Amino acid sequence: MSFRTSVLDANQAGASQPGNSEQDSFSVIDRFSRFDGDFTAERDLRVEGNVKGSIECHGTLFVAEGAVVAAKVTAENITVAGDLSGETRCRGKLQLL
Repeated sequence: MSFRTSVLDANQAGASQPGNSEQDSFSVIDRFSRFDGDFTAERDLRVEGNVKGSIECHGTLFVAEGAVVAAKVTAENITVAGDLSGETRCRGKLQLL
């Protein structure tokens, strides 16, 4: 299974909130979600749930506390507060919290 996502900014989604711009938008896999497959995020990605398979993130990948990621990961930047296992390729900054 392959999945590609891009997130609508506040104006595209019909909500008008001051300070929101394309740079402020990101994708989320919340703590109530599980994903198994290939996930591609064109912007930043925050994982709070469980992911297996592969993640390609063209922005910053944030693995939240309590999240479990067992995947082949490629991202521009990665911040890990939860569990991350698997082949990991980070082109920029890697932070382990």
